[in-house]
Amino acid sequence: MTMREDTSQPRSKRRIWIAFLIIGGSIVATSLYFVLTAKPQHIPFDSKRWKEVSFSSNVHIRQMMVLDLQRNVLHRGMTIDEVESLLGSSSLSIPGDHDLAYEIGRNGEGVGSMSRFGEVSRYEARNQWLTLTFNEHDQLVDWKIVSRR
Repeated sequence: MTMREDTSQPRSKRRIWIAFLIIGGSIVATSLYFVLTAKPQHIPFDSKRWKEVSFSSNVHIRQMMVLDLQRNVLHRGMTIDEVESLLGSSSLSIPGDHDLAYEIGRNGEGVGSMSRFGEVSRYEARNQWLTLTFNEHDQLVDWKIVSRR
């Protein structure tokens, strides 16, 4: 009887360790999946950080702030001076029916999918812009995000 008890104890310890490894591995794999597939993080709008962004550097900061900006900061009736004090001067112009435009980032990476013949489709990544429209009294009436090349 002692032989059986001695051999069953190491087996049960081994089973416990295997169970811990499987559970731990599953937790790590699940965590990595969510981290790697997560959408861009949203952060509160910060006027100072928004204005510090130059044309081609750190534009992704604006992408993370733009949701809060649209939901909680911008409101119809704001004057053009109020908007420019928050966002800075609109330094770049893009075609369209708007008065101010601010670059907020890029969508797409420039590579599409592979066809069954092995051909890789490519597309041009597009810049995204926050565009604002004012009425004849210089009051904000609309804003939206548009994509341009």
